[in-house]
Amino acid sequence: MAWFGKKKEGGGDNKPPREHERYDAQGETMTLLQDSGADGKTYELLDVSMGGFAVRGYDGRLKGGQYFEFRFNGDMKGEDAKVDGFANIVRVKDGMLAAKFTPQPRLKTFFREYFANK
Repeated sequence: MAWFGKKKEGGGDNKPPREHERYDAQGETMTLLQDSGADGKTYELLDVSMGGFAVRGYDGRLKGGQYFEFRFNGDMKGEDAKVDGFANIVRVKDGMLAAKFTPQPRLKTFFREYFANK
């Protein structure tokens, strides 16, 4: 599922190409941490990239433009792989929440290793 929709057939939409390749989620989840104004629930990921993520089934109070703290929960070579970070809401619509990461070198290092070991 695309975060921002698909390129229109025909006339085009002049959107720049995506900066980061998306990886379809394979059981990974995101927990939206309560101390950042989020709901504290864990949601199944649709996809994740070096630039952000999308979750399905979102029913919380966060809105576009808000910042929040999250915890990524995954599995890397049979071991729990978790990392906390911050993100900015890009879209909340029809049960989907899409967010982009704020600049965090530690987070980029984690995901670089995580994707390399999937």
